[in-house]
Amino acid sequence: MIDKNTKELILRYIDGELNDRDKDTAAELLKTNDAAAKFYDDMKKLDQILEEDKFQPEEVDLTDLIMSEINQIETDKPRNKTEGLWSRFFPEPRWNVAYALILGIIIGFLLFSPLIRPDVGSSVTDLDEIGTMYDIDAKPAFKVPLAFDGINAEITAHLLSDDFVRIIVEMTSEEVTRTRFSFNKSDFNVWTYKVIEQQFDCRILSGYNTVDVVNIGKNSYIILLKKLNHLDNEIKVEVFSEDRTVYQDILTIHK
Repeated sequence: MIDKNTKELILRYIDGELNDRDKDTAAELLKTNDAAAKFYDDMKKLDQILEEDKFQPEEVDLTDLIMSEINQIETDKPRNKTEGLWSRFFPEPRWNVAYALILGIIIGFLLFSPLIRPDVGSSVTDLDEIGTMYDIDAKPAFKVPLAFDGINAEITAHLLSDDFVRIIVEMTSEEVTRTRFSFNKSDFNVWTYKVIEQQFDCRILSGYNTVDVVNIGKNSYIILLKKLNHLDNEIKVEVFSEDRTVYQDILTIHK
């Protein structure tokens, strides 16, 4: 095992953010320390996976316009460093008035969309609120216990009121592990998600029709999806470790 300072050094080395002296230090470390070299290889593989999984819109819609506004805001801001693998693991969120306006657009769209608007009288604003408000009416959807070499996890899903699906991932993994939930975009909308313990190297990434949980160590995650129709819908669950698929299955959320 290697300490967090060493991990930080390697992540910055991958992103090309080190000066010449620190580059030499990192290069020498990778030659002499097997654990550091393995962490470097795992992070390079993960970096490639994250690059391949970047969201690429297929058509222009409201989401595209909102994202373009966010990208423009970020482009106009001065940056002290490049956004590489380090920034993915150690984000520095920046909120301002423009973000608040964009959030208002999103909320307005959600409220007036006939497909994903909650029923009149419901109040779905926060995952903590959802966890308490809807437990009484929650219907079990699926439960997946996982036990592999270095990985122990339990994935549970419940169908809540207002056609929401709550997925809880409780995981312990020795190495970086990625759990992917993929679905038909016409069946589900990603409403919100939350990492329970804000550890540096645990993340949730949302794509066009996927949600990825990146975990190392012990952590829990909550994902809230909005069911867009009253049909039986499928969610594909895949678990990857060290660029290997260790589990995959297609699970059904019944109407």
